[in-house]
Amino acid sequence: EASHQVTNDKRTIRIYTTPRDLPLDGVRLENSAKLEFEALRAFEHPNVVRALELLETDLGWAIIFEPTKNFERLDRFMQTRGSTLDFTTRLWLVRQLCEAVSAAHDRGLAHRGLMPSSVLVVDPDSPKPSIKIRNWNWRIRTDASDQGSIKTFGGQTLVDLSPFAEEFTESERTFLAPEMRGVGETGGIPADIFSLGALAFLIFTGNAPAQTLASLDVILQTQQHLAASQFLNGASSRLEHFLARSAHASPLQRAATARELLET
Repeated sequence: EASHQVTNDKRTIRIYTTPRDLPLDGVRLENSAKLEFEALRAFEHPNVVRALELLETDLGWAIIFEPTKNFERLDRFMQTRGSTLDFTTRLWLVRQLCEAVSAAHDRGLAHRGLMPSSVLVVDPDSPKPSIKIRNWNWRIRTDASDQGSIKTFGGQTLVDLSPFAEEFTESERTFLAPEMRGVGETGGIPADIFSLGALAFLIFTGNAPAQTLASLDVILQTQQHLAASQFLNGASSRLEHFLARSAHASPLQRAATARELLET
């Protein structure tokens, strides 16, 4: 995030650059930034932080996003207010997430980095808070090799997660689909579906899927998917079915679309 020197407005800025050991020529980097910006600018949804402007800076090409006021990150929101939320409010938050991701997928956009830091809760003190998803990092591609070395700072873009995994805490990485840890794996719709399940798990239980990747692997190996009953006595069968259709170890066992999750 950055603050304007005069107005002090805070905005998210994503700067396109490449790691030193993964060189990418300036023309390709510029084209990549412009393609990403055009895809993001054309996508407007009430639950998505909108891209406003593309600038060339001394640090590289940068996308500037709309300012968002009076918000908390989802993880902090759950820490401070999670115990006061009723079932209807939790369901409302999950529905907003699914609707936004579904709309993005329909437009050919995948997030591939959905975790609590990418979800803002707006008007957190409201009885019906809204969410905005930020850090929309990648278009859905059939050939990821074209931009396999692009990394962006500030927006947490990871086209190949493995070289840059240290940028996230281990707990944060448990919100990402397990297959994203593979070298060269770029994810896509199935990865977003898993993350939606992991975020729903947080919203309903107040807990991350796991504290470590090793413990997440044990959970997925023993029960195949996240289960709210791990923390909630009497978790509803509908919630458990949602988690089974989203946060499943196998991409083939997950819902094909976010819209399908909405109908779960």
